[in-house]
Amino acid sequence: MSTAGRKPPGAGAGGSGKTAGAPARQNSAGASGRDISQRILQLSQKGDWPPMDQVIKSLEKLVAAGGEDVNPQPLLGLADHATGMTPLMYAVKENRTSFVDRLIELGCDVTARNNDNYNALHVASMFSREEIVKLLLAKKGVDIYAPGGDFSVLQDGVNRPIRLHRRVLP
Repeated sequence: MSTAGRKPPGAGAGGSGKTAGAPARQNSAGASGRDISQRILQLSQKGDWPPMDQVIKSLEKLVAAGGEDVNPQPLLGLADHATGMTPLMYAVKENRTSFVDRLIELGCDVTARNNDNYNALHVASMFSREEIVKLLLAKKGVDIYAPGGDFSVLQDGVNRPIRLHRRVLP
């Protein structure tokens, strides 16, 4: 719970014990980008959305500032090791539409698969997130016919209500 991790890069005035200079600043930008990315994953795993906006803003500022060592897509490949879920998938599942575009801009891959072989579009259709489905369909690389789990997105969206009715009816 150190407040040092919350300072924007280059904002601290001494006291860190590190040697000041260009190489240290570049490394700290890369390190803080990774730290902020991990924080985004942690918040999305917990469903702790209120502080997420500020954390994403700080990562957006870091990326906008650029520099040689700043990754322009710091969320690319970032996923929960246990489930394979990405911050984008968690946002989709929790219907956090306001975060979807921002997470994609920061590198969340719309085609990434979780451990159950589902991508963000599969998750959106499984949880009936119509607004997010429309948003994702407009993104480059989204394939509505991509198989996932046991069904494709279109089959899941169509067959799921039918299976539920079959279970209810004798």
